[in-house]
Amino acid sequence: MTDAMVTTIEQRVVTLRTLDDQMGERGCWSRRAATSN
Repeated sequence: MTDAMVTTIEQRVVTLRTLDDQMGERGCWSRRAATSN
């Protein structure tokens, strides 16, 4: 994995978290699923 790939993945994760926050209940479910893994 190159640094550029890692940066892209990190940006994607941040974007997904932001979308989760905007979605309310669905976002909470996603965070719970991520935490349980």
